Amino acid sequence: KKEKEAIGEFIFPHVEKLSNEDLAPKITGMLIDLPLKELEKKISTLEGLKSSVEEGKKLIEEED
Repeated sequence: KKEKEAIGEFIFPHVEKLSNEDLAPKITGMLIDLPLKELEKKISTLEGLKSSVEEGKKLIEEED
């Protein structure tokens, strides 16, 4: 849990830059809810983080 919180704090500013202020908390939450191995794989590269943020944005738009 602590590790995921630390990851969340680390990626949040990047997620915010890639999305926006409104979506960043939700997308960051979605990411840190993933199993740790999957989370690490998705955020290990900037490209991976970008595509994960895009995925999150799509999921949120579909909810509306």
